[in-house]
Amino acid sequence: MLGLGISSYDLQRPMQPMPSGCVRAADTLPCLPDSVLTHFKLGLETRVAVNAAVAISLGLSVLPVLNVGKSAGQSGAESVDVQGLGYGGELGLTWALDSWIDLRASIPVMRFGQKFSGNMVMGTYPTGTETYYGTMLGVVAHSL
Repeated sequence: MLGLGISSYDLQRPMQPMPSGCVRAADTLPCLPDSVLTHFKLGLETRVAVNAAVAISLGLSVLPVLNVGKSAGQSGAESVDVQGLGYGGELGLTWALDSWIDLRASIPVMRFGQKFSGNMVMGTYPTGTETYYGTMLGVVAHSL
């Protein structure tokens, strides 16, 4: 499977702290930069039939990071260059409701590692990781 994806989170704070400001030992509040990652997806998926109506699938993928958000308050804001690579997996279950429609549920997981470089970054936070997970429930219509 091939694809292009964007993974992000935004804490929607009224004042966005710069990532280098998140390392003071005296801080009592959590300080976490927002993130926007654009990545390419290259993976494989296998599906095994349990019976005529039910199948279990497992997908694994490599996710090279193409771009990291550099707006104020985002993880790449103070970095000159960001290198990143991620990995993903998905466990799914498909149930054929009829010959043309299926119900599909899955649990996707993605983990990204990033390496930052720049004057403000080197001693503060040279690397970072992000993990995304969730659940998905959907209907798949297909033709024979």
